Amino acid sequence: MLAATQAAAEPTQCQREIARSDARYTRAKVRALQKCEEAILKGAIPGPCPDVKTASRVVNAKAKLQSSISRRCGGIDQTCSVTPDNDPLALIGWDVGTCPNFESGACTNTITHCGHIATCLICINDAVVDQTMDLYYGSAIPSFDRTVGKCQRALGKETTKYFDAKLKVIGKCEDAVIAGKFPGPCPDDRGAAKITRAAIKRDARICSICGGADKTCGTVDDLNPAVFGFTAECPPVDPPSDAPSCGAVISTLSDVVACLGCVTDFKAECVSAAGAPAVAAYPAECNVVLPTRTPTPTPTKTPTPTKTVTPTPLSTTTPTPTSTPSADPTGPTKTATPTPTPTETPDETATPTATPTPTPTATPEETATPTATATPTETPTPTETATPTETPTPTETPTPTDDPTPTETATPED
Repeated sequence: MLAATQAAAEPTQCQREIARSDARYTRAKVRALQKCEEAILKGAIPGPCPDVKTASRVVNAKAKLQSSISRRCGGIDQTCSVTPDNDPLALIGWDVGTCPNFESGACTNTITHCGHIATCLICINDAVVDQTMDLYYGSAIPSFDRTVGKCQRALGKETTKYFDAKLKVIGKCEDAVIAGKFPGPCPDDRGAAKITRAAIKRDARICSICGGADKTCGTVDDLNPAVFGFTAECPPVDPPSDAPSCGAVISTLSDVVACLGCVTDFKAECVSAAGAPAVAAYPAECNVVLPTRTPTPTPTKTPTPTKTVTPTPLSTTTPTPTSTPSADPTGPTKTATPTPTPTETPDETATPTATPTPTPTATPEETATPTATATPTETPTPTETATPTETPTPTETPTPTDDPTPTETATPED
């Protein structure tokens, strides 16, 4: 009985582990999904996310959150169940009855032991991260334009880095408050300064890639949101901090940057608060009823397969016929014989652009083969068009020489 009492008398360690595990899971999932979404934009995978590899990472992170909480809060057997050795919910700040939910979603499970805490946090974190990734990448359609693709990846990648950095700063502060090293609130001044620097770095990086030649947001050469794909209206969420509501129409790159920063602040502050109820009460702003979200264009993301459009160059085959009619200029009497030439040249040298060169007198020499004796004086012109050697007909290649062309035996005798 003494051992059970001692095992249960660790509310501080239990609280710290819940907050740490909560932050670790959120950060692990958001990074995994960000890499998956970026791979789609690069054309490396067809999507959607999570793919098998990403899903495996998320499952492992989820299992780690559950086992970490069980070890620290589950008493002697390290199992979260209704047993006397579990840390009492009242001592760890989780005597809340039901999960506090997020944006009036489905995270409302009853909480009677530490296993239910894990269930609640996983539900809230999944909602937060999935919505965040939908904002970053949901309206982006893979583009073959290098500048557009680079901008799309920067929007998600740089904002994900900021999200991760903010979660890390707030989590560290909450841990200090739980441990009794700092009275709060979080973030402290030092942490707030780090978050501000991270935000400045995020915006500068995005503007340098999406802001045109001057690498600045708010100027005429900025990429238009309609080009790289972004929701038409920023979600009307209200960060628990003093920041104004995020709701606004998106029409410029500056609007996009502001929306990404505002919504990310909201998500990070809510998910951090959910994991540490003993530090501060869960903000009411995190569980408001939002208007129905019409912008859910995620299905349109799959156009990556259209990459096969590149074969369009087959139009080069059109020039195949044409050159034969010009055969008559030098040998008016040989007009009847040009028929053999078209069949040979189109097949073997249709694609090469070299075919246009024969137009001057390319075919004449081909047709001249029948009565070579009559054209010795005319042969000087064919010598200029020695290029016809491209055509595989052996009979034509000799024409450049003074000896009569392909009809080797026939011409000399004459």
